[in-house]
Amino acid sequence: MNRAKEQFRSWQHLRDFVVYYFSIPRLLHSLFIPWHRDTYKSEEGGVWGLMENIGFALFTRALGFLIRSITILAGLIAIFLVYLSLPLILLLPIRFDYRKLSKIGSIGKDWSYPITYFLDAHGRDLRLTPDVLVIDHDGGLKQVERALSRDHQQNVLIVGPQGVGKTTRLSYLAKKMYRDLSIPKLNGKRLVELFPEELTKEELHRCFHEAVNAGNIVLVIENIERFHILDVVETYLDVPHFQIILTTDNEHFNATFKYNAHLMRAVDVVQFFPPDRKTTMLYLIDRVEREGIRHRFPDDTLASIVILSEKFLLNDYQPEKSMDLLDELVLLDKEVVRPEDVEELIAEKLHIPLGVIRQDERDKLLHLEEVLNHYVIGQEEAIHAIAASLKRSRLGVRDEKRPIGSFLFIGTTGVGKTHTAKTLAQYYFGSKEFFHRFDMSEYRDLSSIERFMDQLGAKIEDAPYSLVLFDELEKAHPDLLNVLLQVLDEGVMHTPKGRAINLRNTIIIATSNAGARYILENGNVSKELLIQHIISERILRPELINRFDAVILFRPLSREEVKKVAILLLNELNVTLAKRHGIQVSIDPELVDALAREGYSLTFGLRPLRRLIQDKAETYVADLLLKGGIPESGIIHIDPKVISEGKEKMPEHLKYV
Repeated sequence: MNRAKEQFRSWQHLRDFVVYYFSIPRLLHSLFIPWHRDTYKSEEGGVWGLMENIGFALFTRALGFLIRSITILAGLIAIFLVYLSLPLILLLPIRFDYRKLSKIGSIGKDWSYPITYFLDAHGRDLRLTPDVLVIDHDGGLKQVERALSRDHQQNVLIVGPQGVGKTTRLSYLAKKMYRDLSIPKLNGKRLVELFPEELTKEELHRCFHEAVNAGNIVLVIENIERFHILDVVETYLDVPHFQIILTTDNEHFNATFKYNAHLMRAVDVVQFFPPDRKTTMLYLIDRVEREGIRHRFPDDTLASIVILSEKFLLNDYQPEKSMDLLDELVLLDKEVVRPEDVEELIAEKLHIPLGVIRQDERDKLLHLEEVLNHYVIGQEEAIHAIAASLKRSRLGVRDEKRPIGSFLFIGTTGVGKTHTAKTLAQYYFGSKEFFHRFDMSEYRDLSSIERFMDQLGAKIEDAPYSLVLFDELEKAHPDLLNVLLQVLDEGVMHTPKGRAINLRNTIIIATSNAGARYILENGNVSKELLIQHIISERILRPELINRFDAVILFRPLSREEVKKVAILLLNELNVTLAKRHGIQVSIDPELVDALAREGYSLTFGLRPLRRLIQDKAETYVADLLLKGGIPESGIIHIDPKVISEGKEKMPEHLKYV
C-alpha cells in the first residue's frame, strides 16, 4: 500500500512538472506578444520606415503566435500522455522529483513573460544565477516571502552585513518563484535586480514603469545606501500589486533608514544573520562538490577554514569569508589541502604566527627571560610574568578570546616600566613597527575617545600581532577606560563606525605612576597595600585592575642595579661610537659609580641617568673629536669629576640612599 502511494506521488510530480514546463495558461495569455520580445526601429524615415517597423512587428507577432500555438498543442498532448501513463508508473519502480525536474526550466514561462526591454537592459533576472546550496538558517527568506505576498505593505527592506549572502539567498528565492515552489501569490513572478548606478532619474522612472506595467516583477535594488534615489523609490512603494526589495547593511539602517517614517511604513524590515559553523561547513562542502575538487579538501580542512575565519577575520561575515579563503586555497599547487595550509594562509594574510612553532621562534621563547633580564635590570617579576604569558599563548593553553597577555605596571617614574615594554617588542616581535605606544594624557577629554579608538584601530589593523602600551593609564578619561574593559575581557574593540578590531593577538601593557607619592612616603610598601591605596583614592577602578592578567610593582632600584643600568647605557654609547668613529669610552668602575650616584633619584628614577650620560659623557667625547684629542688606542677615559662638574646639587632627600 505504501509503495502504491509513493508511486502515485511520483506520478503527481511528473504531472506537475509537465504543467509547469509548458505553462499553457501563460502561453495563451501571450499569444500575440512579439517572439522573444524583439524590437526594431527602421533607420529609414517617412512611409518606408513606418512600413518596415509595421512589417517587423507583424512578423515577430506572427512568429510568436505560431511557435506558442505549436507549444500549447504539444503541452496538451504531453499532459494527456502523462494521464495515460498513470497505470504504468504505478507498476514500475520509477521515481520523479518535481524539485529536480523543475531545474530543467519552463519554455512556457520563458516565452510568455511581458515585454520589459529597458529594464532587461539595465538589470538582471536573479533566477539565471548558478544553482547553489541555500539554507534559510534564520528564517529570513520565509519572512521575505510572507511580506511580498501580503496585499498591503508588501515591500521588504533586508538588513544584513556584507558577505552574509543577501544576493545568494535572493537568487534562490527567484528560482523558487520561477519554479512554482514559493507562495502561490509569488509563483511565476520574476525577481529582477536593477543597477541604478548607470541610470539617470528619468531612466530610473522608465524602469519602474516597465516593472509596474509587466505585473509580474519584484524589483530588487541592492545596497540602496550607495545611490541617492530613495526619493524615486518611495513614489512606487504604495503602488498596488507591485513589490520592491531593498537591501542595506546594519550601519546605514541604524544611521538613516530607520528614521524615515514613510519608508518604515511601507516596508517590512527583515534581518539576515550570518550562518553558524555547521551551516557554513555545508556551504563549503556543496561548493567543492560542485566544482569537482572534493578530493582535495577533506572535512578537517574545511572545518579549519570555518573556525579560523571566524576567529581571525572579524570584519568579514560567514559564509563569504570562508568562501574567500577557499578561493585562495584552491590556487595552491597541492593535491590535498591540509589544515596547516589554512593556518599558513591566515598567518600570511594577518602577519601573525600560527601552526607549528619554527625553531627560531622556539629559541626566542626558551631564552626570552634570559635576554630580557639582561636588558631590563631589577624587574625579574615583570619579565617572568610576560615570558610565561607568551609561552602559554603560543602553545595554545590560554583563553583565546582575550589578548595574549595583559599587564598593569605600577611604580614610580623612571624605574623601567616603558623600557621593559619597548625591549620586549624589539626582541620578540623584531621591529619597532610592532610596538604601539599611546600617551593616555592626550585622551583626557570625552571628545578624544573617538580619536583614540580610530588611532588604535588603524595601528592594530596594520600590525595585529604586536605590543600595545598605554602609558600613564590613570590620566585617560573614565569612559575610555570602559572601552579598555571590553578589550581586556573579550579581546575585541568596536570603533565608532562599527568596525571590529581584533586585539587577541596583542600583548597589552598599561603603565601607571598612581601611588608614586605613597611609595616614596612609605618605603618598601607591598603591592597589595599599594593597590588598595590606588583604589581608595579612586585613581583606578577595581574592576579595571582585576581585568589584567597581572599587576606588577616596579620597585626603586638598588645601588648595584643602577650601576648595571649605567653600564648598559655606556655600552649603547660605545656601539654608536665604534660604528661612526672607531672609538669607545672606557667603562671604569669609578665612572660607573659617579653616574649611579649623580644620575638616579627616588623621584625621577633613571630618567636623569640617560640625560647625564648625554650631557656629560657624550659632550666630553664630542669636544675631544673637535680638538683632535682622541688617544691613538681609541680608548677614552672620562674622569669621574666630569660627571659632577657644573651639576646642580640635588636635595639630599631626593638622592638615592
